[in-house]
Amino acid sequence: MREQWFQLLRKQLKSEHGKGWGVRAMRGKVQLTLRVDENAGMNNPRNSVSLPLDWSADNQTKILNFVNDIRDRM
Repeated sequence: MREQWFQLLRKQLKSEHGKGWGVRAMRGKVQLTLRVDENAGMNNPRNSVSLPLDWSADNQTKILNFVNDIRDRM
C-alpha cells in the first residue's frame, strides 16, 4: 500500500531534524509539535504551534520550509 503524503512528510522531518518533531492536522491547519525530551515518556514536555498553512499535500514543501525557519530561530 502506498504511504500517505503526511507519513512521508513525517519521515522527512525526522530525517532532517531528528526525533521529536511532528506534524498533524488540527482544524484543517498544520500543528507542529516538538517533544523536548524523547526519553521522558509520558512526562515528556511538548511545545506546539499552529502554522498558517492548510493541511494539504500541496503544502508539503511550505511546511518543511516553515519548520526549517523555526528551527533556525531556536
